[in-house]
Order: sequence, then structure tokens, then C-alpha cells
Amino acid sequence: MLNQIVGLIKDQAVDHFTNQTDVPNEKAGEAAQAAGESIFDGLKGEIMNGNVEGITGLLSGASGGSGGSGLMNNPIAKGIMSNFAGKLTGLGVSSDAANGAASSGIPALLSSVIGKFSSSAPSDSGFDVNSLISMVGQEQGKNMLADFAKKKLGDLF
Repeated sequence: MLNQIVGLIKDQAVDHFTNQTDVPNEKAGEAAQAAGESIFDGLKGEIMNGNVEGITGLLSGASGGSGGSGLMNNPIAKGIMSNFAGKLTGLGVSSDAANGAASSGIPALLSSVIGKFSSSAPSDSGFDVNSLISMVGQEQGKNMLADFAKKKLGDLF
């Protein structure tokens, strides 16, 4: 599902960042990748912090999740915008351009992602909130198990 989310965003984001923002055109591809990562990392972080209700509300289009203006006030979306703006400045984009791109790009891109999760079309069946939550939970469980094993093995030596 990670590849589906990042792929969906990259397809739309390159055009957005090339034509509709002050992000330099040569940085549009990197900005698109950073947008995909920021959105997925934001969703993943909220799930790992136990905010399943917030993620479910966001991806179902509830709680300010549908439309760009509603997303501007959603705390999850705000966090994603902030993370993305930070990544853009790390790529050498000015702070003003990064904040503008985050404010215009992330709500539009999140709306596309929400549309996929809200869709009943067979082609969108891979975008399932419960699958996303389960995938993140399994990944977190593996990471916790690996950390536990490293600690225990480290204690032996």
C-alpha cells in the first residue's frame, strides 16, 4: 500500500510542484517524493501513536478530511504540511516557497488519497483503512521484536 500511496501522490505532485508553486522546476521530482513520504509518514505516525480514530476520520472524508479548506484545519494534515515544508527547506527551497507549496500541495494531494480510500471502485480496492492500520501495526510489531532481540543479544555479550 505504501507504493500505491506514494505512486499516486508522485504522479500528481510533479505536475503540481512544476506548474503551481514557487518550487524550482528542477526540484519538482524531489518535492513530489518528499510529499509522498510526508503523507505516508504522517499517517503511519498517527496510527503508531494510537490515533486510529483520527486516521479513519481523515481517510473516510470526515473530520475536515474532504476538500482542501477542511484539511487546512485538520491537525493530522497540519502536521503533514509542517513535515513537508521542512523537507522542502532541506532540499534548498526557500522557507516562503516551501510553506506555500505545503499549504497548496498537501491538501490537494491528501484529497486525492482520501478519494481513493473513500472510493468503492474495484480499481481502488487496495486503498483500505483497515489494511493500512494492520500493515503499520505489523511493521511496528516487527520493529519492536527486532529491538527487543537486539537488546537481549546485547545483554548476553
